[in-house]
Amino acid sequence: MANNGKLIGIIVLLAAFLLGAFSSILITNPSILDTDSSTYIIVVMLMLPVMIIFSAKEDLKLSNRLSSTIFGLALFAVFVLVTAFARIAFSFAFMSYRIDAFIWPVFIMALVAIIFGFDGIRKMKVLVVYSIFASPLLLLPLFALNGAWALANSNFVYALLKVLGVPLSKIGSTFSGLSGPTITISTTCVSLGTFVALAMFMIPVAYLYKGSIRRKALWLLGGIVLMVALNLARMIAVILAGAYYGLGNSVLIFHAFAGQILFYIAVIVMILLGGRFGLHIQKLSRQTMAKHRPARDAAATLLIALVLGLVALVLASQYGSALMAPALLFSGNSSVTQSALIGKVIISLENANSNILQLYTSNTLLLYGLQNTTSNSTIYAMIKLNARPDGGYIITNNYSSIKGKRTALLPNGITLHEAIITSKNTTFEIDYFSMPYVLGGKYVTENYELFAPINESYRIRTCIPSSGVANGAEAAMYNALSMSNATAGFMCAAYNIAKSA
Repeated sequence: MANNGKLIGIIVLLAAFLLGAFSSILITNPSILDTDSSTYIIVVMLMLPVMIIFSAKEDLKLSNRLSSTIFGLALFAVFVLVTAFARIAFSFAFMSYRIDAFIWPVFIMALVAIIFGFDGIRKMKVLVVYSIFASPLLLLPLFALNGAWALANSNFVYALLKVLGVPLSKIGSTFSGLSGPTITISTTCVSLGTFVALAMFMIPVAYLYKGSIRRKALWLLGGIVLMVALNLARMIAVILAGAYYGLGNSVLIFHAFAGQILFYIAVIVMILLGGRFGLHIQKLSRQTMAKHRPARDAAATLLIALVLGLVALVLASQYGSALMAPALLFSGNSSVTQSALIGKVIISLENANSNILQLYTSNTLLLYGLQNTTSNSTIYAMIKLNARPDGGYIITNNYSSIKGKRTALLPNGITLHEAIITSKNTTFEIDYFSMPYVLGGKYVTENYELFAPINESYRIRTCIPSSGVANGAEAAMYNALSMSNATAGFMCAAYNIAKSA
């Protein structure tokens, strides 16, 4: 009688992974947006559980070896520590780059090692590698080519239409001709994220198929080529309709939804053509299933895997309250008007509940004095613009020594840093952090540094940040790893500004 040990192991692996990944999947945009290529990651996140199920094709055996269990627990400890360190170090940029998903391979390997042993990691290496792409981090350089890809598509479409004798002219990626309106092929028309999403959907299906790597690669390439051809046909149809008949509502609606429809068409067509590429689905045999260790012999390791999934769920429980500022939606340059920058900064500084004095302004650097009449003290606030996601840093870095340092991770995902530094025989408290703002439809980062001299008569009023259990635990781990030794609270002014983001 066939033993179901392997299938139980796969079910436990699936359950443990879904527990640990639940918060990350929940906060991810469920749609693939033309305006943000990185939104393709939802495909990987949803296909990972499917790929775990597909791993039933492998000759996996449950493991109850102590060595593989210890190795899996060590990997999970690395996963927890890396997560804690990265959340603090990257601040809100942790979510901008989706580092939460980038370290899933370590989490998955830990679970696989505990459930299926060292041999399981080797046999499920495709799953591990695939999970890396649940974060867009490695593909950001590719998505930077969206503009060049859009221009190449517009040039091809224009050349083809000219061969067909269509009386059109083109400037850049904008088409005009006859009596119709101008039509522009922008990056949203040919977003590379759509093609990446198709590839990421097809990879688990290719994994399930039985066939050579070469045949699977050709099948994947065929799917991408088909999607490119369908998308070119869509753009040509819209341009011809606009040139000869104008862009009516029906054409605009078709243009808006055709991308999704073509995506599904490409998927269905390529699945139907799988046999043409020499690919077929492997059937599970009773003989293969019968080789596996009974689940009761590995009950302890299966339970450990589920517990680790629960621990990962708790640690990720505050992801939902963290700021989401996707990396691809940052401006990429510093062309921000000073008035818009100052307006955003003043609003944030008002949370310090102090009189605000403007001391210096430029396009990228601002300096203010925050006067507290109650304590007769002044805190200086320096704000520096950065067009990319940033974890925060000390702007005035000309100091002689650091006496103390500590961090706190706020519920909104912003890391608040404190440092006590001495410069020219004067001791200062410095609190620094970074916040994302939307300016002109794009995100920018504002790096804040609040500093004040500490004398013997008074100390700036301090606050103990409210972080939550998970964030507090990760900040404690980070402080321990970085050997932070400061014990006092943070400036209330800095804390109130940071938590207002």
